[in-house]
Amino acid sequence: KFGVLLTPPINAVLADARRSGIFDLPDVCNMINNLKCMSWALTSLAILRRKPAVSEIQFLISMSQGLNLPDEKALKTMKFMLNRAKQLQSKICRAVAPAKKAGETKPS
Repeated sequence: KFGVLLTPPINAVLADARRSGIFDLPDVCNMINNLKCMSWALTSLAILRRKPAVSEIQFLISMSQGLNLPDEKALKTMKFMLNRAKQLQSKICRAVAPAKKAGETKPS
């Protein structure tokens, strides 16, 4: 549903830059990264403004891997939230799991 996707006009400009041979210039690479970072940030805001699922937080973290974010505080906070949610999920699963009685075996 979401992703670090650039708009079709931007993709057309990037294709023109690739054909012109300027795609790998440092300034062009920086601009591409900046556009992707803005797209990631807007996607993150759209997801985080409602109650996101764990899979959505994992998605945001995985999408940030190829980006050179200017400030990684938000990403660190998301990673912390994800780790905390996973810890709580595992505690809840253990708490609600039925207790084994003495001599009882797991059904196959």
